[in-house]
Amino acid sequence: MTEEQNEEVVREGPPWEDRAGEGILVAFARTVEESALKPTAFFSSLRPRGNILDAALYGIGIVMITALVDLIWSAIILPVPFLLLGRLGGTSFPEVASAAAISWIKFFVSPVVAACVTVILAGLVHAGLSLLGSAKHPFETTFRIICYSAAPLLLTLVPFCGNLVGEVWMIVLTVIGIRECHETTTGHALLAVLTPLILLFGCCGMFLFVPVVAKLM
Repeated sequence: MTEEQNEEVVREGPPWEDRAGEGILVAFARTVEESALKPTAFFSSLRPRGNILDAALYGIGIVMITALVDLIWSAIILPVPFLLLGRLGGTSFPEVASAAAISWIKFFVSPVVAACVTVILAGLVHAGLSLLGSAKHPFETTFRIICYSAAPLLLTLVPFCGNLVGEVWMIVLTVIGIRECHETTTGHALLAVLTPLILLFGCCGMFLFVPVVAKLM
């Protein structure tokens, strides 16, 4: 048995990939809890290779939950008083109905967007790891790490600071996951995760900034 096969035996994988024995809801809840609250133990036991579809379903499931809650609030609960009263607080029913329609669109496109963003982000992070010489395992491992780091996105349902806290927490989990699964240093993991994010935000900032400067000149 090779060293890689020995590692596969030691690493048992997340509860989500054993949902046939535990049930979908229990396995999902345990994976959310363990990945978010015990990330070092969770990722140190995560198999580098596994069913990549399982990991994708878990990550997309997190996104779908947040989209569903937003849909229920924006498209079902919120419009009711406006439908009955016509206008409330200076906002009319057609305006609320327009926001509800957008929520429906977001709900149906969110799985595709989540999948595309995850693949792109995993590719950029893995490229960074390869450049640093820290990619011990293939792209599949990095993709699984990104997917299983998604639990904090559930915090986006919390008003005000939930979105920021969730995104920062997800970055922290991803760094821990990279460190544990690729068996690299925290510094290399942090650099591999943050560099693509900085470049991505920098490019978006340039697209927004350049037209503004052009108008002022």
